[in-house]
Amino acid sequence: MGGSVTLVLLVFGVASMVSTGIVGAHIDRRFLRTLIVAGTVLVAVAAIVLAVVAASPPLVYVAVTLWGLGWGGVPTLLQTAVGDAGGEKRQRRLVTIADKVDGTGARGARRRRRCYSVATGDPRNRHVGMDE
Repeated sequence: MGGSVTLVLLVFGVASMVSTGIVGAHIDRRFLRTLIVAGTVLVAVAAIVLAVVAASPPLVYVAVTLWGLGWGGVPTLLQTAVGDAGGEKRQRRLVTIADKVDGTGARGARRRRRCYSVATGDPRNRHVGMDE
């Protein structure tokens, strides 16, 4: 599976987009809990499949598809649940926290790239605008 990372990520991405569409079409107060439970079950089944049969490429693709279907709608489900439970103020706070986490992760990735560049001496990994 070493050379198939791109295909595995494509399968995950397509499954996530399908999941987002399904969640968007059915998210309301009647289905919110059902969708959250279904997403959790899909991710759990995917994790079990990956843990048990990771050597079988077809089953890895099945597991990644289940993972994408389970995980794709999570942002929408989380925002809706927070909005229903805490109102608009809590929903804004959730978005702010998610943005800060994303920014922190991006800074960490830049630092890791810089450390790799310095350690290996590879000038191709140097990025303009990074701290020296």
